[in-house]
Amino acid sequence: MNKDEFVFYLGKLKGRFPEAFICITLYDKPSDEPENYVARAHVAMKGDTKPTNVYFKSPDRAEVEGAVPDPYFYWLDREPNDDPTILGTWIFK
Repeated sequence: MNKDEFVFYLGKLKGRFPEAFICITLYDKPSDEPENYVARAHVAMKGDTKPTNVYFKSPDRAEVEGAVPDPYFYWLDREPNDDPTILGTWIFK
């Protein structure tokens, strides 16, 4: 998925799940994409969080970070108990 598709489908997620909390987790070479940084959208509602098939990947971290629509998300650093490949999460404002 290219950057424009990533942004388009993020908007679709918010429209499809208006009551949901949308977040995007940034991964450093997760097991399913060992050559890439990955920004993967997750939908959280009713106490449950599920990954989606909406993601952007690249071997360039700056390119992945640049794909996230900046004015709409707030960055949270990873927690000590997170998976080691997680760098942090953007939360939809």
